[in-house]
Order: sequence, then C-alpha cells, then structure tokens
Amino acid sequence: MTEPTPSAPELWAHEGIAYWRDLIPDIETRAAPFRVSEPATDAEIREIFCDHLAEQLGAARNACAAHDAEAVRALGHSLQGAGGTVGLAAVSVVGLELCSAARAGEWDRCSALLERLQQWLTAARRGPGP
Repeated sequence: MTEPTPSAPELWAHEGIAYWRDLIPDIETRAAPFRVSEPATDAEIREIFCDHLAEQLGAARNACAAHDAEAVRALGHSLQGAGGTVGLAAVSVVGLELCSAARAGEWDRCSALLERLQQWLTAARRGPGP
C-alpha cells in the first residue's frame, strides 16, 4: 500500500477525505452525516484536537497489539464525535471504522488505521491549515 504524502494544508482542505480514500473507498458518502454547518476549524481548535489525538494514539496502538477491543473502540468513538466538530468528517468515519474493526477483531485493519492516523497527525502538525 502506497501512503499518501499531502502537505498539512491539504490534510485540512476538503476534510482530509483524499488522504483516507485508499483505506476507506466510500469515505465521501460515509462522511456526509458527520458534517456540521459551522465547523470550528481555527488553528487553536485544530491544535487541541491534534494534542488530544497524540495522547490517545500510543495507548490505542498498545491496545490494538493486546487485542483490547474496548480501548480501541474508545478512541474510535472519540474520533467519531470530534472529527466533524473540527471540520474533519473523514476522521469521524475513521473512528467509525476503528470501532467496527475492533468489534470484529480485525486487528490488522485496526493497526493500519491507527498507523495512518499517526501519519496524518505528523503531517497535519507540519504547518497550519488553509
């Protein structure tokens, strides 16, 4: 699998949908219910979101390695709610996917999603959004 290499502004533009398309092909359709009319997309909110995600990712990766479905689902559930709020409906879909994969015991899928979240976070922190 080739990983996308967008710039930080591209990750925030268009809700980051293109970044996830190879892992979740129908992400555009699935993101629609998570969109809000006035997303809080200012730099401070994005920074808080990224800080919180950074704190959760290490624990979620450990939980995935330990096959702890509840802990992985906790991150997924958090992402479902927060993604749309900060203008990243695609991240809400990633959260939904994490919940489903953990519930089904699809640990390779969970691992791939968590790894991509880490890559996304690293790239998103390189610079400000649009």
